[in-house]
Amino acid sequence: MYHQEYNSIGSHLYSGIVYANFDYQFSHFHDSYELLYIMKGELYVTVNTTETRLLAGDLMLIVPNALHSWRKTEENQIFCAVFSGDFVSDFFKNDVISSFQKFQISEDVKDFLLKNLFYTGTPEFYMLKGCLYTICSQCILHAGKNSLSDKTDTNFIFQVNNYILQNLNTNFTQKDIAKALNYEYHYFSTLFNKCFRVNLKKYTNHFRFKTACYLLSTTDTKIAQIANDCGFSSIRSFNRNFKELNGITPIEYRNSKTLTNVSG
Repeated sequence: MYHQEYNSIGSHLYSGIVYANFDYQFSHFHDSYELLYIMKGELYVTVNTTETRLLAGDLMLIVPNALHSWRKTEENQIFCAVFSGDFVSDFFKNDVISSFQKFQISEDVKDFLLKNLFYTGTPEFYMLKGCLYTICSQCILHAGKNSLSDKTDTNFIFQVNNYILQNLNTNFTQKDIAKALNYEYHYFSTLFNKCFRVNLKKYTNHFRFKTACYLLSTTDTKIAQIANDCGFSSIRSFNRNFKELNGITPIEYRNSKTLTNVSG
């Protein structure tokens, strides 16, 4: 798990890319929106701990600072755009879409966006703003009113994710986080359940597991050190929990990723 600072710093940030066989299973978050449009195939998207299957024609707008990752099960073609909230400032200030809502768009709007947005590159500035506002409008229209949430939620999600990231190797409770972030405990608990829809223990374990996967794949840090850094009580506990969640041991996971990297 990590914070993508390059997608968080600056104004009017935009990157739009069409990917073949899109697959990125490392959980991350950033201060920008992320838009996914499934052009071919399918994609499983996990936001916080909720996994959603997206099929061809589906879209998802992920709010700033939500923890997310993807996995593919077949060949796919995905348009992915990351853009800062100032492109859609009125929408950003007033309405925020829930971080796990998928939606579809009408055929005429799809034709317009295929021509003007859904490609690798950056459209002309005002065309880009128009396309992104169109996405926001379609999201509200087709995802339904239940997908709307208060902007307070995105700030809260970022604060909680950042706290967990900074304290991953310690044992903390909801009361500890509430106190550190200056929230009244019962209000914090209610907001946490609303935003994450899972208890703190399960969410933190998900955080630790995804962080361990990232470190195993991208560093040569000793497994015992990774277990400690990610907050597991012992290497034995780490091995047991990792195998329960992933089906293989940490060393087997590291070796499989090394072989994949060498062959690719």
